[in-house]
Amino acid sequence: MKKRVLFGVLLGSLATAWAPAAFACSGGAAATAVAFPSSGAVGVSPQSSIFVVSADPTGLVLRANGAVVSPSPRITNLGLGLTPSGLGTFYRLAGPLQPSADYALQAPGADGTALDLTRFSTAATYDKTPGVAAAIGSLRLWRVHYAPARVSAGGCVFSEYEGYFALDFTPASVPGTPDAEVVSVLTLSSEELGTTQTFPFQGISALPGGYVPNLTGDGATLPEGGALSASAALWKPNLEPGRTFCATITSYGRNDLAAPLLQSPPVCATVVGIETTSGAGGAPVISGAGGSSYPIGNDVATSPGGCSLASRNPARGGSLLAVAAAVALLSRRRARRTGSEL
Repeated sequence: MKKRVLFGVLLGSLATAWAPAAFACSGGAAATAVAFPSSGAVGVSPQSSIFVVSADPTGLVLRANGAVVSPSPRITNLGLGLTPSGLGTFYRLAGPLQPSADYALQAPGADGTALDLTRFSTAATYDKTPGVAAAIGSLRLWRVHYAPARVSAGGCVFSEYEGYFALDFTPASVPGTPDAEVVSVLTLSSEELGTTQTFPFQGISALPGGYVPNLTGDGATLPEGGALSASAALWKPNLEPGRTFCATITSYGRNDLAAPLLQSPPVCATVVGIETTSGAGGAPVISGAGGSSYPIGNDVATSPGGCSLASRNPARGGSLLAVAAAVALLSRRRARRTGSEL
């Protein structure tokens, strides 16, 4: 266990630097560098954090009324997550900001000049008006055990053991913040195992956990309907069959430093284990928490499901953010704290 934790820390640093160039299966392109509040925003509460996606935090420069802000705000790494334009690493620059000021957040451009990520102005005052937290309607969890021959065999299966989830939720609403700028963090934790995993996202209302109506590419058909698709899962958390995991969604927008924290009530589910390797009599089986099992389809479609830059992660229980090389290896962490500071 100690070796896995240390290895995860090392690869976490690598993936952070590599995230802007990440690719993934089925739509997991690298996200465009963005920052919130977005350019043109006015009257922003001075008690607001700035959120950045897919930009190197070490090169960021924050200016207020033209002058470089010193000391710069504390930067927290929220992890690799999803935006409408693709996957990227999320960062939070915790204020507070100066009231009645014009702000610019800049990153180094390709030609050496400063690139504006956002320009906005703050209000003179702030309030503590609460928002509406996200609400999770349902949660389902699976851990699939694939035959070794299916790992990195031209499809989107990168490990013998991969986690899948289906989560329905209503997004949060934050006063004064456009819905597209609300940054949320899904947290999946198990008290039994003492683990916490997170996945940030912005501007989307459905999370790519791999559950689909019909199987395409590698995966498994579920007997109760639907299927688990390796190519449709952009986050594959570390899950253990028979264990209970609880999900919450924490959301941030403007005025987040003054308003009450927006966190959904937890919703919990027990992980169902799926064996796509041969079981007794050669039949694949699904194993529930009580050890019950029933046959499933051991499906392999002819198309690899649109994967690119595949990378193998042979560790048992390893997760995959369905991105290439170093980013895939990042997900071997079996436990992590939410938002490790840089």
